[in-house]
Amino acid sequence: MNVQLIDKREIIFESSVELLQDHGFHGTPMSQIAKKANVSVGTIYHYFDSKETLIMELYGYCKCRLMRYLFEGLATNTENYETHFRITWKRFVQFYLDHPHYFRFMNQFYSSPFYEMEYVKREKTKKTWAISIQQFLEFGVEKKTLINTSTEILWSAYIGVAVSFLKSIHFGKMEMTDKNMEEMVDIVWKSIKAA
Repeated sequence: MNVQLIDKREIIFESSVELLQDHGFHGTPMSQIAKKANVSVGTIYHYFDSKETLIMELYGYCKCRLMRYLFEGLATNTENYETHFRITWKRFVQFYLDHPHYFRFMNQFYSSPFYEMEYVKREKTKKTWAISIQQFLEFGVEKKTLINTSTEILWSAYIGVAVSFLKSIHFGKMEMTDKNMEEMVDIVWKSIKAA
């Protein structure tokens, strides 16, 4: 891919995520995205055949950025699983604190019919990220570091507490401090670590 193509797609993605999180999927016309991205509507349709395709690819873009941030510089087959668990959980929270527009977009995406479409597509293609939270948690179970339960339960504990913590911070119910972050990751770790 050439640089201009990547830059335009990224500009379209970044403009879209900002608008979609404020106006919703149906309240954001392609013309508004084009205006914010400083490209023509035709340029957007050159890269994405529909708004639905743009939204689906935007989800992939956001998820890919998150996964890269979470696992950057970490070996997945490490003996120090607890340390990496704590690092990735705190990075998850920090990523969304640094990118609140991604947080709002992803929450909106997971609550929409688009998520079901993405899930079906992923199941058909068996597409996975290079490393994902799910794979990281599965590795913890295999190492007998995490309790032997379903990945969905572990994922819910990992993500659910992080999302609730982020919402409390976003809505001003809790202050973001190192102490609060350490207490939260400690609660998550203690709730799913193997005895």
